[in-house]
Amino acid sequence: MEKTLILLAGPPATGKTDLADRIKARHTSENFLSVSLDDVKEEYWDTYGFNNAEEKAQVDASALQEWFRRLDAAMADGPQIMCDYPFSAKQHDRLAELADKHGYRVLTIRLVADPVMISKRYRARDLKPTRHLAHIVTHYHKGDVLEDRSKGDDLVDLDTLVDRIKKRGYDTFELGHTIELDVTNVDTVDYPGFLAKVDEYLDDPSSVAAIAAKAGAELTDEDLCSRIDYTLLKPTATWDQIDAICAEAFEYGCASACIPPSYIARAHKAYPDLALTTVIAFPLGYMTSAAKAAEAADAYANGASEIDMVIDQGMVKARDYQAIEDDIRAVREAVPNATLKVIVETCYLAQETKKPICHAVEAAGADFIKTSTGFGTAGAQVEDVYLFAQELGGRVKVKASGGVRTKEDLALMSGAGADRIGASASPRKLFGAR
Repeated sequence: MEKTLILLAGPPATGKTDLADRIKARHTSENFLSVSLDDVKEEYWDTYGFNNAEEKAQVDASALQEWFRRLDAAMADGPQIMCDYPFSAKQHDRLAELADKHGYRVLTIRLVADPVMISKRYRARDLKPTRHLAHIVTHYHKGDVLEDRSKGDDLVDLDTLVDRIKKRGYDTFELGHTIELDVTNVDTVDYPGFLAKVDEYLDDPSSVAAIAAKAGAELTDEDLCSRIDYTLLKPTATWDQIDAICAEAFEYGCASACIPPSYIARAHKAYPDLALTTVIAFPLGYMTSAAKAAEAADAYANGASEIDMVIDQGMVKARDYQAIEDDIRAVREAVPNATLKVIVETCYLAQETKKPICHAVEAAGADFIKTSTGFGTAGAQVEDVYLFAQELGGRVKVKASGGVRTKEDLALMSGAGADRIGASASPRKLFGAR
């Protein structure tokens, strides 16, 4: 892989840290290094402090020079490097000089968004108690506390933000190969598609996708087929269609047939030797825990040996991992002998929530963590499967679902660590006639 300096640029509060985490999740090389200017600034603020805006600017200038020094030293060692900051003309020439000095190509990813939206995010971020206080004040020494952060005298309003973007050129910064991503509405950003473009440019043999493809290529058709929960969850599914997928799942030795709860009793009677999976609180997950538990118990009584439940995304957004754990445990206790899979809907998860959710799923006693319902904005992503498998270490297994349509997809997800795969594609079409 050619040495690359990745610059995540654009105005502040456009999600650069989240994008950095998403990129790092797709690459396993230990030489993929982050060198953060904000980290250096916060270190200098704590070390030197400042008494007014002029002193703050002086400390910031010293921190910038120290960051360049650290970046220079890091580039001398030759790793892949990623930096996220609202870069401007002030940093451009020095970055270009360092890239040339050390033989690095530069990939600039410029995040842009509507200024009004950025301003709202900026204010929300600065008011969080976890945000370093020195970002929002002009007088700071380590240990200072401001109970009401809205009283910070260096908070940025919309007019100031727009003026800075224009004067400093945050939204026009370019260096090397530059690609732009509009994050005005983060819920509609095609992160998988965008990250695939980044991967193509990096061409990293240590990427998760490359490792998974190599591991998956070693699996036989029989092994792949045995991992499939052959799935039909369309709201218009008829019994004839359910009957057909159950017959095919049994013929091909699939792990189970995944079907709606309303068909479980009939399918169990028709195929007593076929494992049946059904879904609970599907696809939105915002039923009460008691309702989920009752639905799971009913499905198990009707013949479902495996239960795929959906968690409440509101709990995830609130970072209430204890509530998530309690929700899962309620279902676990209702069906202690069933195989319990927990659908976390990865397309809605911030990168920082994925590991804590893994721990909540494990603590609640579930057997699997499952990526997707197939009804969200995106299905299974190889980097999420890999992250879950690495984080849980086999103590909880991983099910990939959503968008798995080909034998190559099956192999890729299996190679990334999926023990089970939800697929609506016909095994007969995937593997040929038996």
